[in-house]
Amino acid sequence: MNSETKSRVAMQLLPMLITPRKKDKHAHRHFFDQREESASTQSSIDEIKRPALFILAIVAELYVVTAGQVFLKFGSQSSTEAILALLAAYYIFDLEYSKYVKSALFFLQSYCLKEPDRVTNSCSALNVFLSLIECYKDRSSQ
Repeated sequence: MNSETKSRVAMQLLPMLITPRKKDKHAHRHFFDQREESASTQSSIDEIKRPALFILAIVAELYVVTAGQVFLKFGSQSSTEAILALLAAYYIFDLEYSKYVKSALFFLQSYCLKEPDRVTNSCSALNVFLSLIECYKDRSSQ
């Protein structure tokens, strides 16, 4: 498994690891939605009503989607670049994080980008997840 595949798997799992308060069977697809090669871009966008930005991946193509339309398209670039573009779009347009994946986005903002804020610090699901990561890091270093 190459690093891009690992990154995409991690992005699919992240919202499920940091549990949102309101359960939704498609909650993880409000952040990073990986589709098969035969999937149509527009039908993949329209399948689930998503009120906020998300990343759609169809094989090597990556899209940042909002309001039912492709906002940014990435060719064979990495999912990391698409995630950074997603976070930048939230920041530039001063958008509120989707309630379905808010904890995952707070994690990326505070842990990966080192940009916590007062809301991030009060997110209990995030704090538990960060504690687990620190425990894992401590055990791995021994």
